[in-house]
Amino acid sequence: MLATQEQIITAEELNSLTSDFMGAVSGTLEGVERERGLLVTNDDVRKIKRYVNAGLALPIEIDEIEQIHKYDQLNIAGLKSADMQNLYKSMRIHAETWSPLESNMKRVGSDLHVFADNFTSSGQSITNYLMTLPSYISGVGKIGSLSPEEIDNLPEIQLTGDEKQKIPALLELVDELKTVITEHSASTQTTKAQITEFKREISNSLKPALGLKIALCNSNNFNEEIKLLSDRLDILNQRINEKLAEIEEYSESKWWGLFGGAVGFLVTSTIYGAKAKKARNELDLLTTERREIETKIATSNKILASLRAFETSLQDLQIRIEDAAGSSSNLESLWELIQAYVDSSCKKLDGVTNAMYLVSFVTRLTTMMDNWSAIKKQAGDLLTAFNKATRNA
Repeated sequence: MLATQEQIITAEELNSLTSDFMGAVSGTLEGVERERGLLVTNDDVRKIKRYVNAGLALPIEIDEIEQIHKYDQLNIAGLKSADMQNLYKSMRIHAETWSPLESNMKRVGSDLHVFADNFTSSGQSITNYLMTLPSYISGVGKIGSLSPEEIDNLPEIQLTGDEKQKIPALLELVDELKTVITEHSASTQTTKAQITEFKREISNSLKPALGLKIALCNSNNFNEEIKLLSDRLDILNQRINEKLAEIEEYSESKWWGLFGGAVGFLVTSTIYGAKAKKARNELDLLTTERREIETKIATSNKILASLRAFETSLQDLQIRIEDAAGSSSNLESLWELIQAYVDSSCKKLDGVTNAMYLVSFVTRLTTMMDNWSAIKKQAGDLLTAFNKATRNA
C-alpha cells in the first residue's frame, strides 16, 4: 500500500484511479462531460491553431503594420505603428512557442502508450526472477485464487539463506522499473512547465499590453454607438473573467480523493465534470456575443475592432490552455502515485524474509500489468486522435 498525507492507496485503488483517469480523458467515464483528449480536446487544438496561425501571420515591420492597419492616422501617442510593433512581435513569438509545446504533447501521449509495454516487460522480469526461488514457488502453490490482502494473512514461509542473498538482485530489477516510470513521466513534467509558461505569457504580458492599447484607442472621440458597444464589451469582459476564474478553479481541483468512504475519481469538481462543461458553454456564448459586437464596431472603426478581436482570441486561448494545464497537472499527479507506490513496495522488499510477501507483491504487480495492458489501447487511440487533429487543424 502507498501512504499519502491524506489516505492510503492500495494496488487495487491505484489500478482503479488509473483506469478512471484514462476513462475521463477518453470521455467514457460515467459523469464526464468533456470531449476526449489527453491534454487538450480536438476542438481545443483547432481553436489554438487558429490563434497560432493568426499570430504567426502578424506583420512585424513598422511600414507593413502601418500599411495594413493605419495606426498612425489616429495620431494617438502610444498607439502608433512603431508602438504596436513590440506587441505584434511579442504575440508572434508567443505563437511560435506552440509548435514545440505541441510536439511535447504528442510525446506525452506516446510515452503513456509505450509505458504500458515497458511496465509489463519490467514486471515480467521481476516475476521470472522470483520463480528461481524455491520458497516463492512453494508460496505460489498455496494461494489459489486468494486476493493479495488474504495472502498477507497466510502463515509466513521463511526465505533460506541463499534466497536472502538474491534479494539485492531483485531490488535492482525493481529499480529498473522505477527508472522506466521516471523516464516515461519526464515528458509530462516538461510539457506541464511549457503549458504554465505559455499561459503565464498570456496573463502577465500579452493581455495587459493589449489592454493598454485598447484603452488608448478608446480615448479617441468615437461616436455614441461605438462608445456603447465598447461599454458592452467591457461588461462582457467582466463576465468572461469571472468564468475564466471558475474554469481555473476546476483546473486546479484535485481529481482523486475520498469518495463514499473509499479512494476514487472526483469528476464533479474537475475540468471533466458537468460544472466545467457548463462554464465552458457559457464562455462560448459570451465569446460569440463579443464577436458579433466586434463586427458592428468594424463597420466604422476597423482599428478598434481589430484590437478587440485580438482580445477575444486571447480570452478564448486562455480557456483552452487552462484545460491543458489542469490535464497535465492531473497526469503528473498520476505518475507520482505510480512512482510512490513502487517506491513504497521497494522499501518493503529491502530486507524481506517472508516468501509470502513476495507472492502478494507479485500478485499486486500482475494486476497492475494487466491494468496497463488494457489501458494501452486507450492511450494509443488518444495519441492517434491528437495527431490527426493537429494535422487537420
